Amino acid sequence: VAEELEDAELRADLQKVRRAGLHLKGLVTTVLDLTQLESGKYVVQPKPIDVSALLREIVDGAKNEGDANQNTIEVHVEDGATSVADRRMLQSILFNLIHNAVKYTKGGTITVRVTAAEQLDIHIADTGIGMTPRQLQQAFEPFEQADASTTRKYDGAGLGLAICRGFA
Repeated sequence: VAEELEDAELRADLQKVRRAGLHLKGLVTTVLDLTQLESGKYVVQPKPIDVSALLREIVDGAKNEGDANQNTIEVHVEDGATSVADRRMLQSILFNLIHNAVKYTKGGTITVRVTAAEQLDIHIADTGIGMTPRQLQQAFEPFEQADASTTRKYDGAGLGLAICRGFA
């Protein structure tokens, strides 16, 4: 629908609203996933996944924040990169890793590289602020962030990496 609008400014605004909606959907899904994981009620449903299409959706949702932080998001997906996995689980892991990379990087690059040789390998790298060994130890605990100043500066509830660990 946005592509059909003649007014370029209105079209751009509508695309931003769409991206913000995708981001909000991802956050709500993260909270629901964590609740289901902790209760032991998450049911894994493996199905074939087009990884390239999934990444396009996630990166599109991260674009607003990436643009606001003056970041470049590079995605390199090898032809034939498919997987049999639980889509929601893989989507949640990729969503959280990519959004963290975008959030903690200012004026840098987030690179997502997917190869599909004997297995599917997904690498996400960024030029962001990094983490100390101490911060790495607590980063995967629910509601934990590097420290209070990080929470104030970057916002967030500290759930993303806990979800990634739980699903992994």
